[in-house]
Amino acid sequence: CSVFYRHPKANMEKFLTEFYNSVDMVSKEKKTCVMMGDFNINLINYESQPLTEDFINTLKSYSFWPLFTQPTRITYHSVTLIDNIFINSLDYYNLSGNITTDLTDHLPNFSVFSKLSHMSRKP
Repeated sequence: CSVFYRHPKANMEKFLTEFYNSVDMVSKEKKTCVMMGDFNINLINYESQPLTEDFINTLKSYSFWPLFTQPTRITYHSVTLIDNIFINSLDYYNLSGNITTDLTDHLPNFSVFSKLSHMSRKP
């Protein structure tokens, strides 16, 4: 299980290089992994943003799938999907969702897994 945060003004290419190194290391261990965070990479506009498309394609190449496909941040000026949870096995996945609240413009998101302590990927 890992948590990531990329500051909106941080260099995206540098972040992705380090992030991909982490994903590569985890994948070599052949274990189920949950990666979550505020990536500040808007998955909604992946078709018009080459680095976003690369982000999605790279994660999919390592069998990581996003659990959220709907907006996770809603303001008066924009709707984005920048918070997410990625997992490389759906064997123990039950459900996920967003919680609507007026405390923040980021919708708190959650996922429920069963047998989390026994998660290990089959070779």
